[in-house]
Parts: sequence; C-alpha cells; structure tokens
Amino acid sequence: MWGYVLRVVIRTPRYALRPMRRLRNFCLRVRLKMMLGRCGRRLQAQRPFVILAPRSVEMGDDVSFAAFLHVWGAGGVQIGNRVMIGPHVAISSLTHSYQVAVMRNSVIAKPVVI
Repeated sequence: MWGYVLRVVIRTPRYALRPMRRLRNFCLRVRLKMMLGRCGRRLQAQRPFVILAPRSVEMGDDVSFAAFLHVWGAGGVQIGNRVMIGPHVAISSLTHSYQVAVMRNSVIAKPVVI
C-alpha cells in the first residue's frame, strides 16, 4: 500500500501538492493553539520541533520558527509579536544550580521573554 502512495506523490506535480501543504500547516496551527498557553495569529512552524511543558509557553502574533526548535518551557517562555526563530535553536527556562555539589539534584526555573 505505501509503495503505491509514494509512486502517486512522486509523479504528482508540485503545484498540485500546495493545497495538501496548506491543509497540513492549518492542522499543525490548530494543534499548537490547543496545546500552548497562548498562541497568536499567523503562526508559521516548520517540523520537526519539540515543546516541553507547552501550557507554560506563550506565542504572540506573526511568530515563525524554523525546523529543529527545542523549547523547555516549565519555567515559562513568552515569545512576543513578529519574532522569527532560526533552525537548531534551543530555548530553556530551566537550569541547574552551580552552587550545589551535585548539580542534577537542583532545578532552577525562571521565565524567558523574547
């Protein structure tokens, strides 16, 4: 079955795939709006990306991010309006205390505002 689907996609002209791409992007935006704490209008996202603790992540209007974005949002992450984030970016609102002998036993959560 998958071999047939791949043959159809490969032989389909690129302009015929645009409606499918728009539908896929629309579904992605709907899922992100349901997951995130706040999600503004006109979000553009490229896959793959990872957002941990999505309820603590807020995105404003006209936000776009490229592939391989990693967000650790347990401490709170706010991304404002008209922000573009490039590929292979990591945003972390968690860290460890350097004053403790065993750092992995301590977690510091602070908000990140972009």
